Amino acid sequence: MVVRDLDAAVDQWKSAGGTVVTTGGTAVKRAGGAGNVFVRDVNGWMWEMYTRAAPKGK
Repeated sequence: MVVRDLDAAVDQWKSAGGTVVTTGGTAVKRAGGAGNVFVRDVNGWMWEMYTRAAPKGK
């Protein structure tokens, strides 16, 4: 799922009882603001949250 603020989304996910599956327990961030993280919900389903890189010039 696409999120605007990856860190805030992960914090909300964990406070709702979900867990982070990505190694290190934090999101992987890349140049330009893109990033992703794998999480597991309380029912055991795995999800990927990610942000897209900002458009060039913005």
